[in-house]
Parts: sequence; C-alpha cells; structure tokens
Amino acid sequence: MEEDAPTDPNAPPPTYIFTFDSLGGRHPGAGRKLGQYLHLEAHDKKGRDIASLSEWKYQVAQVRDFR
Repeated sequence: MEEDAPTDPNAPPPTYIFTFDSLGGRHPGAGRKLGQYLHLEAHDKKGRDIASLSEWKYQVAQVRDFR
C-alpha cells in the first residue's frame, strides 16, 4: 500500500477500505456500491468534486488456509 502514497506532502493521505469474508467470497458489487457512496459523501459533506476523487481498486488478500 505504501506505493500508493502521494508524493505531494500537502495531499490528503490515501484511504483504504477493507472487507473480509471468512469463506473467501469476492464482493466486487459491494465494493462498487461502497465506493459510490463514499464519493457522494465526500461531495456532499466536504464539497469535493467527484471527478477529482481517486478511483477505487479491488484486490483480494492472500491468506493462508488453516484447514
């Protein structure tokens, strides 16, 4: 995640959202809806231009199988 850190010291820090599923399911639809909601909240509450907000990316965490 450090590679996503902004190079501008005055830029806001990156935000990360984690979802966990103990059965290993993927939830891209939930991630999309959550991302849309957070963009709209930033626009409504902070006056941020939605176009200037970063895109979200979906990654699956690799975890060890403990079976």
